[in-house]
Amino acid sequence: MWTSRLSKVWLWGEPNPLNPDGSAKDDGIDLVGWGRYDDKPWAIQCKYYRRDKELGKRELDSFFADAASRGVGNGHLIVAATTPRLSSDVACEMTRNGCVLLGLEDFEAEGMDWSQFLPREG
Repeated sequence: MWTSRLSKVWLWGEPNPLNPDGSAKDDGIDLVGWGRYDDKPWAIQCKYYRRDKELGKRELDSFFADAASRGVGNGHLIVAATTPRLSSDVACEMTRNGCVLLGLEDFEAEGMDWSQFLPREG
């Protein structure tokens, strides 16, 4: 699904449309995507937590603030999280900002071969 919506994805520290020379401090955005159909940037935040941990507003405040300060529009935000548990504040903030939540199930459904990203033994 997302491979059809984003034409390119960069790490924050790589030169990208929101961080042209790749040197800006990481204040909340982990990845930057480029919209295939609307030619606009997407800000992406990644959270790797235990499945039973609740994601609180404090963990995402800098992401929302940084994205807004860089002109990322409503509906162009993604939070990729390994926990499905969101505090009510986070759920409200995500709805208000048109933010998409991608969970483990979404990544599994993509059918991507993740083995290339696993640490190599040896």
